[in-house]
Amino acid sequence: IGKIPLHKKGNVRLNISGGFNRFESAFLEKESKYGSVSYNVFSFGAGLENSFNPSFRLKPYIAGEFQANIISGKANINNVTANTTRNVKFKNSFRIGFNVYGGLEYMFTTKVGMNFGLKFTNSNQILKQTKTSDDPNVVPLRDKKDDTALIEFGGFKNFIFTSIYFGVNFYFGVTDIVYRFNK
Repeated sequence: IGKIPLHKKGNVRLNISGGFNRFESAFLEKESKYGSVSYNVFSFGAGLENSFNPSFRLKPYIAGEFQANIISGKANINNVTANTTRNVKFKNSFRIGFNVYGGLEYMFTTKVGMNFGLKFTNSNQILKQTKTSDDPNVVPLRDKKDDTALIEFGGFKNFIFTSIYFGVNFYFGVTDIVYRFNK
């Protein structure tokens, strides 16, 4: 996450972010006889943050972002009765989502600090679709509820998750910290 202060006080910041998340699961259990599925989510976001005391060493903050996401994946589906496996690829699919997060920054010096936080993300809130494909083994992400047709793998899906994160901060242009803990 890159943070750019929008005024001299510095508490309101423009945040620009990039991220990658991978989800893997089996249909019913870790080593399911029915197969497995995995998804990749590449995210690019922009939003606003409020840092409650930007000139202090300890800085709590809350933020929200809109995200552009590319979601892809694959599934290995085992047909237990026929003893066969079908490999399905989910094509790159563009979705718009959002995240809200909050945390704490701590400045060790005017150049380096750390942060810790909790983030809630919904990666596919807008532009959901359920479309057919010419190739039954290479399909788009089918995440919109479709009552008019029974399309394989179609139906309402949300990529919603919570993350705990920890990071290192690098500060540019900071010359002083107003509040310091006595040693």
